[in-house]
Amino acid sequence: MEGGETVPANDGCFRPVTFKLPERSVVNAGPPRAVSAGNVETSQRIVDVVLGALAQALPDLIPAASAGTMNNVTIGGYDAQRDREFAYYETIGGGAGASPLRRRCAPDSMPCTPT
Repeated sequence: MEGGETVPANDGCFRPVTFKLPERSVVNAGPPRAVSAGNVETSQRIVDVVLGALAQALPDLIPAASAGTMNNVTIGGYDAQRDREFAYYETIGGGAGASPLRRRCAPDSMPCTPT
């Protein structure tokens, strides 16, 4: 197999890939548009679309689509010991698709990183 495990992921590997994203769209909103929490759907679908396009050229390397979504967990309340309110927000991915190199869906290798 060409490349594979012998080529480390680095900035140079990704330079040839560019995206032209329409301004004022869901993938290139820009200020002052609100985008918080909207990435849980779009980020997963974008990764699947990009990998789907790459799979046409590299079918033996590119994984299947992911779970296609993430979950939001929001916890808030009042901390009596610190005498202040608190808020916590987390995204949880649904797992990556299997590939010729990995037969199972591994939740620890999602195409997103928890925030």
